[in-house]
Amino acid sequence: MKNGSILFLIAIVTISFLAMPSVNVIASDWTIIVIDSTNSIGKYPSLVLDEMGHPHISYFDITNKDLKYATWTGSSWNVVTVDSTNTVGEFSSIALDSNGNPHISYADFTNDALKYAKWTGSEWNRVTVDSTGIVGEDTSIALDNNDNPHISYLDWQNKDLKYAKWDGNNWEVVTIDSAGDVGYDTSIALDSNGYAHITYTYESGLANADLKYARWTGNNWNIVTVDDLGVVGYDSSIELDSNDRPHISYWYSPQLDAGRLKYASWSGSAWNIETVDTPGYVGLGTSISLDNNDTVFIAYWDVTNSNLKMATTSQLFSDGAVDEPVDGTFGGGDGTVENPYIIVDVHDLQAMNNNRAAHYALSNDIDASVTIGWNAGAGFVPVGEE
Repeated sequence: MKNGSILFLIAIVTISFLAMPSVNVIASDWTIIVIDSTNSIGKYPSLVLDEMGHPHISYFDITNKDLKYATWTGSSWNVVTVDSTNTVGEFSSIALDSNGNPHISYADFTNDALKYAKWTGSEWNRVTVDSTGIVGEDTSIALDNNDNPHISYLDWQNKDLKYAKWDGNNWEVVTIDSAGDVGYDTSIALDSNGYAHITYTYESGLANADLKYARWTGNNWNIVTVDDLGVVGYDSSIELDSNDRPHISYWYSPQLDAGRLKYASWSGSAWNIETVDTPGYVGLGTSISLDNNDTVFIAYWDVTNSNLKMATTSQLFSDGAVDEPVDGTFGGGDGTVENPYIIVDVHDLQAMNNNRAAHYALSNDIDASVTIGWNAGAGFVPVGEE
């Protein structure tokens, strides 16, 4: 399949949580279909589902530097250009109002500004929300019960997390977090009280980054760290389930030439963490959405193939494909006694057979249940002498 295509990637996720605060597992069963194959596209995707369960996706046309929008009609994909003025459309985020009309926040790189577009039912209305300093990157949008937009985004000039909301007459803009280099890759969701929940990245040092989560309690902002294992948290996306519990997709880099899609959910007492997609360099530009049954859908960018993909726990698009083992990328190390290979997932574990003389270290518990369909049904190949 050629580079530049937009693809659907579907997963049926097998989940097994251990009795511990944080668990890493692997998903399986992937199916791919083409959405859009015009030019080089698919960067900075954002996904939302309508009442029929049909996906709506905003994304950046890399070739023409435009904001684009694709929606499933029930029988085919409808793709249009929303904004083609200068260089626009990166860092897009999409939400649907009570009439099913899309609202999109995105960056205007030509003017270093935050922009907002909405479909009225007959045309696209576009406005500039904030043009103070260098702003507009890493946007995320959510609509309240009055269909008013709430947008989180990065103040790149000051390295702060910012938040803008429309009150029906004016835009109100505040800074949520200004401690250190924060505010990267924001994502916002509103709970049943209309309170904002925001995920973002804190660059904690050289080659280190943390996934952070802030929520408005009604009186103040409560901020916690969700994942601090290496370089994590970039391109995060948050959605709340029917119990107002957060579900977060984000990118993790175990090493310089590898990227992985990760997923974290709050059980009510602990964060459960999974690795969803591992082969190649995947997981950038993630966007998550849940349907009325709390079924998870995640759109993200496959950098290796320049494709847009989608992962879901739904069986709607599945053709019964079974995940197969791939060469492990490991979470670091060179296989020596002093610096062993770090095993992060079941693919790394299986790859031990490729070099039994090397040294290995396990970084976390691994659920190997997904290997049941590997190797034509033979499953996981034992590591060691026969």
